[in-house]
Amino acid sequence: MGPPVTETLDEPVELSLGDFDSHGVTRARVAQRWLEVEQGIPGEVVSARVTTGKRPQGRIIEVLKAATDRVAPPCEYFRDWKCGGCQWQHISYEGQIRRKRESVDAQMASAGIDVRVGQVHTEEPWRYRSTAGIALGRHAGFRRRASLAIVPIRDCPISHPLIGKLMATLNDQLQAGSIPDFHGRLRLDVRVLQSPRDGARMQVMVRPDQHRRPPAEDVEILLKALSDLEFVEQLAFTLITGEIELVRGDLFGTIEVAGRSVELVSGSFFQTNLKLLPSLIDRLLEEAGELKGKRIADVYGGVGIFGLFLAEHARDVAVVESDPLAIQAGERTAKAWGISNVRFLTGRAEDVLEGDGPYEVVVLDPPRTGLSDEVTNLLIAQKPERILYVSCLAQSLARDLTAFITAGYQVESLELFDFYPHTYHVELLAVLKN
Repeated sequence: MGPPVTETLDEPVELSLGDFDSHGVTRARVAQRWLEVEQGIPGEVVSARVTTGKRPQGRIIEVLKAATDRVAPPCEYFRDWKCGGCQWQHISYEGQIRRKRESVDAQMASAGIDVRVGQVHTEEPWRYRSTAGIALGRHAGFRRRASLAIVPIRDCPISHPLIGKLMATLNDQLQAGSIPDFHGRLRLDVRVLQSPRDGARMQVMVRPDQHRRPPAEDVEILLKALSDLEFVEQLAFTLITGEIELVRGDLFGTIEVAGRSVELVSGSFFQTNLKLLPSLIDRLLEEAGELKGKRIADVYGGVGIFGLFLAEHARDVAVVESDPLAIQAGERTAKAWGISNVRFLTGRAEDVLEGDGPYEVVVLDPPRTGLSDEVTNLLIAQKPERILYVSCLAQSLARDLTAFITAGYQVESLELFDFYPHTYHVELLAVLKN
C-alpha cells in the first residue's frame, strides 16, 4: 500500500477559524473534515489554500477578518519559512498571556476543579532561551512545522545571540562544504553558560541519530569544526552505547541563578528561561511556609535547583532524580554553597519515595506526562502538609490535582509562569494543602 495521496484544492477556500488544538494551532472544518490552519487565531475569517490527505491543512493566503490581537510576526523564519520553534508570534504578547490563562482555566473547569489562574509572571519575551536543539542536514537550524525539513537559520529572536551565532557559522560552513551534509541524522543540544565574571560561553552535546547513525568520519569533521570555535567551551558527543565522550573542556559548566552559581551537566535538561526562573524560586520559598525542622522532598529534581534554595530554611532535603549526571551536578553545587543538609537520591521516584518518606513538604516537577499512579498513591498515603506542583502541561496537572482533591487536599492557588513566550507552552505552579 503506497503513501496517502495529498491533493491541493484548485481554488482558495474561505475558512472560519475555530479554537486552538492541543498544539496551539487553529482548526477549521471543510467538507465534513477538520483541518489545521497554521498562524491563525480563533474567530478569524481567512482565505486559505487547502491541502487534503491524511493530515489536511490550510495555508493562509489572506486574513479577511482579523482578530484584535493579531500582529505582524517580526521573525522571517516564523513568517516565511514556517519554523516550528514558535507558534504564536502573530499574536500580541498581551493576547498570548490572555489566551494561555483562558486555556488553563478551561482545562481546570473541564476537570471539575474549582480553581483558576491567579498571578501571571512574565519577563522580557525576546532573547529568553539559553538552550536549543539544532538539527543538521544541508542546513543548520530548527525543523519546519509538521515536517522534517530544516529551516536554515542565522539568528533566532527568542534565543540568546550566541545560539544564532553558532547556527550562522554552521550554515556558512555547510554552504562552503567544509562540514558534511548530515541529512537530518544529527542534532546539537546547546546551552549558553553565562555569568558576570566569565561572560557567555557554550556547552555543545553532539547527538547522532542512534538508528541512522552518520559515518564516524563525518562526525569527526564536525567535532573538529566545533572545537575551533572560540565560544565553545565544552564539547561532547554520545556514543552508540549511549555513553558520553568528552572532546573539549569539562562535562560540567556553571550558570548563575538568582545571584548564585549553579552547576549543570552538558546535554541534561534545565529550564531554558533563566530570566524568569528566580520568580518561580521565590514563589516556592513563599508558598512552602515555615520550614524549620521539616523534611522536604524535591521530586524529579534534576540538579536540585528547588531543593537547594529550600535547604537553607529546612532540616533535611531529599532531591530525587533518575539521571546520575544531574545528581553529580547538584552535589557539586551543594558543596560550593556549603550546604550539608541536602541528600541527592538516584532512582525512580516510585522507589525512592517509598523508602525515604514521609516528608512535610513535597515539590514536584514531573515530565509533561505528569505523575504515575504509583507516585500519586504514595504521596497520598504519606500525607505531606503541602505539595508544590510545578507542571508544564495543564491536562496532566488537572488529572493529578483531581486525585489529590479526592484524597482530601485543597488547591490553594494556581499561578502561570510564561517561561515560553511566542509558543503555546505554559508553566504552572499549583499549591496544595492537606
